[in-house]
Formats: sequence, structure tokens, C-alpha cells
Amino acid sequence: MIINELCAKRNSLLYQIYCFSWQIFVFLVTDIYRYLPIFTYLCTHSDTTCDTTFDIFLVIPKFKMMILSYPTSRFVFDRKNRSSDKRKGLVQLEIKHDRKRKWISTGVKLYKDQWNEKNYVVNCLDSDKLNERLMLCKDKIESYFNSLMEQETVFSWEDFDIFLKRMDTSSTETFIDYIARRIEERNDIKLSTKINHRKLLTSLDEFGKILYFSDLTKGNVADYYNFLLGKEVSVQGVTQKLRQTTVSSYMKFLKVYINDAIQHEKIDKNPCDGLKIKRGSAEEGRWLSIEELSKIENIESIPPSLKVIRDLFLIQCYTGMAYTDLMDFSPEKLTVVDGVTVLSGKRKKSGETYVTVIYPALEKLLDKYNYQIPKRTNQSYNRALKILSMACDIDKPLATHWARRTCGMLMLNKGYSIEVVAKVLGHSDIKTTQHCYAKILDRTVIDSFKKIENV
Repeated sequence: MIINELCAKRNSLLYQIYCFSWQIFVFLVTDIYRYLPIFTYLCTHSDTTCDTTFDIFLVIPKFKMMILSYPTSRFVFDRKNRSSDKRKGLVQLEIKHDRKRKWISTGVKLYKDQWNEKNYVVNCLDSDKLNERLMLCKDKIESYFNSLMEQETVFSWEDFDIFLKRMDTSSTETFIDYIARRIEERNDIKLSTKINHRKLLTSLDEFGKILYFSDLTKGNVADYYNFLLGKEVSVQGVTQKLRQTTVSSYMKFLKVYINDAIQHEKIDKNPCDGLKIKRGSAEEGRWLSIEELSKIENIESIPPSLKVIRDLFLIQCYTGMAYTDLMDFSPEKLTVVDGVTVLSGKRKKSGETYVTVIYPALEKLLDKYNYQIPKRTNQSYNRALKILSMACDIDKPLATHWARRTCGMLMLNKGYSIEVVAKVLGHSDIKTTQHCYAKILDRTVIDSFKKIENV
């Protein structure tokens, strides 16, 4: 009866006292055990001029907030200070709690002049879309914190990490993020292949029109192909457009991850359907003449370190091995067949089998190093080859692959059939061999006619 009368007068002083008393009762029943140490401290250390009971009820909410404290969040742009007018920086969501921080990627990358601390993304055609994405990411995190507050659940970093893993990433993970994640997750490709696939990320970032899954339209994919065809790069100090084989490789990588996204139900349709990509062909030439190879074989007035580089290059010229196969060489790959020492194995790149014979000049080089090939990184090896070419007065941008091409040239000039050359080089398709050495094959045809027809 009394309670009903009080409820009818919600603004009365009695009603307010009733509510306050009820809150105290609930607190005493449910939460007091958590604050007994605080009560003890206040009762023993309270100022004599103050009412201890009043102090307790004043401080309870403060201590409760201290015990049930929750993280704060804010956007941080370019935390590693890498952005510039030409290079983009990443926008991250910083989560801070109890002197610990965690940074969560939003997938949004901007140039230095496209970020404002108050307005976030500015000076950008799709600034509204990007800001919406940022706020969506922040709202998801904040909703998690709010649910903890409502349930008066203590925050822990471990539970937060579990939440992040379970969080639906379909609206926060960009296509670029997806490619980066899948490259790292894949167990069906080698580390060297992963390094090549990461180049797609840089290329797409430079293109700028394909960021989200929704950007995977036929128009954008066609524009990306056109972008690659017009892209200029510097090779040996000379500016030139990307080779068609390189363009084809980028488009091949893109198709791989588009198909992967379809399999993982990120997108429904393939935007590459109907788009014709020219595969391109290997560049002709890029081998040494017999005279140029002779210069390398006979040079001695070079430092010992450069002599090692010369020997590695010659071993490649005599076997046709690619750099990765050269570094993978071991004596176990040598067998004796009909009294002849044979080197055989599978190419690291394609898995195709290659076979070659160890003849005296090659055997001499292998003996020199006790059949233990000196290890060099691809970069340092290629740099040293440039120095070797200058020392030998060869005006060609010498690189490791030139040795492989030179091997094929030597064999064809000596009269080996194209089938044998293809097997030595480990080509999966004889057409590859035929195209690489088209000019030499033309000469071989002429020489054959001369010998047979006496023309």
C-alpha cells in the first residue's frame, strides 16, 4: 500500500529515498563481498570529521568503475610513419586498456594528405565510403565493450582476441587484406612463390581502384589490365613498359585469388570471365655468343670472390640449371649410367625433370669445390655478374638466367636436337624451347640443308 502510494508520486522525496534504499539492499546482497577490503580500509582510515557510512556509499561507484574498467578506442593513422605523397599509410584502430595497447587493421590505406584527425578520410573521391567503413569497424568493437558493461563482465585481452577471431570479417576485410591473408595461409605454394604473389598486393595498391570485394567488377579488372600494359619501369637505367609475360603473370595471380574468394563464398561471380589476356612469350636472345662465353671462361685477372661467381655461372652454362636448382645441387643427384655420370633432378619452379651429362669441363669445376656449390643470394649473385660482364668487356646486362639460355644456345649450335635441349632445360612444353631459340633453329635448318643437299 505504502509502496503503491510512493510509486504514484515518483517525484516525491520519499520515492527517491525508497529507490536509494532498494539499491543499497541489492548491493549488499550481490556485491558487498567484493568491496569488504575497501570497507575495512575506510573504517580504519576515515577522517574523524567525516561520516564513514556516507564515505562508503560515495566511493562505492568509483571503486566499482575501477574494478570494472573497460578499454578505450581511437583511430591511428600511419603508426610507423611510412606514408608520403607517393606512399600510403595504414589506418588502425588502437585499443588501450590497463597500460596495454593493441592495434587492429581497418584495411584502409591513405596518402599523407588524405588523413585528418577530426574528419578522418579527406581529399579522396570515396572519402564517405572509407569513413563509413572506419566507423563500421569501430562500432563492432565498441558494441563488444558495451555488452561487457551491460553485463558487468570483466574485460580480458584473451577474451577480446577470441572475439576478434570470431568476428565476422566479411564487412571489414578488404580484398587486399584477403589476398595477404591467403598468401600466408596457403601450404600448396613455396616461399619463393609467395614472394612473387605479394607483388600483386603492391601492384593493386598502386592501381587504387580494387580494394573491396565490391570493386571486383569486369570494368575494374579490365582497367587494371590496361594499367599494367601502360606501366613503365626502369631496367638497367632504361625506362620501358612491362613485358607482356610480366603483365600476364600479374593477371594470373589476380585470377588465382578471385577464384579462391569464390570458393570461400566471398563473391559470387568471376569478373575475369570474358576478358582475354595475352600470355606473352619469353624474350628472344638473352644468351652469350661463343666468343663472349670464351671471355668468361678464360679471364683470370679478377678477385677470388669474382672467380667464384664466374665458376657458378659456367656451371649453369654447362648444365642449364636455373639459379634455384643450382643452389639446390647435391652430389646425391649424380648417378652413373652406362659408365657416364649423369645429373638429374626436378626443377624447383615447375617440378619438371631435367637430365644432363657431366662432361670434363663441368667435372673440373665441380671437383674444384668438392661437389659443394658455394651459396650466394640471387641479388648478390646478379650484382656480381654485372661486375663480371664489365671485367670481360661484355656489353650485356648479365644475369643468372642468361647462363640457362646460353646452355641451350651451345647445345643447338653443336647439333643437339630440340627435344634433347628441352629435356636438359626441363621445359614442360617443347614450344617454349622452340620460341626461345627460334633464330638459332632457323640457322640450324639452313646448316642441315647445306650438309644434306650440298647447297
